[in-house]
Order: sequence, then structure tokens, then C-alpha cells
Amino acid sequence: MKSSPRSLIPGFFAATLFALLVGLLGQVQAAGALSGPQGFNPQNALARLDEAVPLTAEQRSRALKIFETEAGALNAIPVADRPIKGAEFRQAAQMQIRALLNPEQVRKFDRTPQSQGGGLTMMSPENSVARLDKLVSLSDAQKKVVIEIYEEEIDEIAALAPSERQEKSMAIRQAASAEVRALLLPEQQQKLDAAQHAVFSQAAEVRAAVASFLRSSPVIAARVGTVTRLAMESSSDASFNGAPPSSGTFDYTVVGGAKTEKLHVYWKRPAPDGSVNVVEITGSDGQIIQL
Repeated sequence: MKSSPRSLIPGFFAATLFALLVGLLGQVQAAGALSGPQGFNPQNALARLDEAVPLTAEQRSRALKIFETEAGALNAIPVADRPIKGAEFRQAAQMQIRALLNPEQVRKFDRTPQSQGGGLTMMSPENSVARLDKLVSLSDAQKKVVIEIYEEEIDEIAALAPSERQEKSMAIRQAASAEVRALLLPEQQQKLDAAQHAVFSQAAEVRAAVASFLRSSPVIAARVGTVTRLAMESSSDASFNGAPPSSGTFDYTVVGGAKTEKLHVYWKRPAPDGSVNVVEITGSDGQIIQL
């Protein structure tokens, strides 16, 4: 992201929340769209890829086999659980598809949204602007500058090696969010702050509910002893159409009186103001724990 005094105005915390609120929703939305009620269709996936990045006959044949393997894995997962539980299978397939392409095809693939056959897991610049406009009512002049910032953000992330994206892309997103926020009028920033606060509050409620479950669960106590400390290592969630996340996962290191174990926790929250339910936990041995 180009250095600019504008990018120094908001703090790290606000920029991070803004990136999560506006820039990161596209990944799980695309996952839901590609794995609808009828399941993942390899032929449809191949057609989208071929339209986005014209393929040779050999590439089409190899890509179809990759999509068929992906379909077998995804379609074995209940539809409602695919956005979260299917992530590793989608990522593996994307990497294999990318490896089939020549450099020119890779550049186009990396800049095309998944819903259109590409590998871009972020929200498109147009959708990001629309999301922000819905939140704060942008002027035409603001929209023009904001879309340029988001386009540059995508170009910078797409230019990273796949192995670097998880580590480096958040800093790029934060810089873009900081530049965008600096363009907003005070009243627009207040609206954005309110939306960010709502996102943070929802996330805090979920974390607290899951932590409480782990600390009080007799099943967990039977595995590790009385829980004395929880350390969250990573998380992911599913959000559609800007609504609060309805499901997600946490990876915890759980320290108990008897031993320490890493647990992968899958939760659901059917309604924004409803209870958070822990529906599945996988132990460090890869086995699902019977709750």
C-alpha cells in the first residue's frame, strides 16, 4: 500500500476491525455460494474456471479430477457446516488448480473471485465499496478513491507467494482499511465505529461462551483434569450478507490439572441474540470427542 499520511490516522485496532468487517467477508460468502443445497458440482466449477482462465484440453482434464476429489470431500459434509469444515479441502483444491496454470493464467486466477471461477478469497473491490456504502453512505467522489484503494490491496495480496499470504496479507488489509477510514467524514467514522463495536461485542460474547463451556464441561475435565488456563491459538467464522457470524471454530490449548491438550472447537449461533452452542470438539489425536 502506498505510504501516505492518511494511512497513519487510525490506530491498529480500528483498522484491524475495519478489515475484518468490510474486507474479509468474501471468503466464506463465496464458499457458501459454491457449495449450495445441491452440493458442489465439479462440472460447474470447471466451467467457471475455464471462463475465468481459458484452459487447454489437458488442463481441463486435470482440473476436473481435482474438482471431483474436492466434491467428494465437500458433499460428505452437511451443507450448513461446509463454509467452516470444508475450508481445508477448498484450499487444497485451489493450490492444485493454481499449480496447473502458466504465469499469465495464475495472475488472472489470483485476481478473479472464487464465485467467478478464480482463486480470490476476498470480497471484490466493487462489493467492498457497496458494503461500506451501506454502512456509511459514501459520496461518489469517495467511492472512486475507495475502489482504487481496494483494487491496489488485491493486487498486493495477489502478488504474494501463497505461502506468505496468511502471514502478510493482514498488514496489507489493515493499511488499506486505514486509508479508506481516513477518507471518511466524522459522522461517517461514527457510523463505522458503531458497526465495528457491534462486531467486536458479538465476537467477545462467542469467545466467552465457548471458554465457559470448556471450563465447565465434565467431558473436558475427564480428559485434562480441572481446566486452569485456556489459550486461543486461532479462529475462523462464517458471516453472510454482513450478518453476525452464525458458526465458526476456535483452536485452543487447554491446560488442565492432569495434562495439556490442543482442542479444535466448532460452534454455532443460530440467531445473533441467541445462545452459542458448542457442537463438536476434536482432540489433539484427531478424534471427535463425544460431548
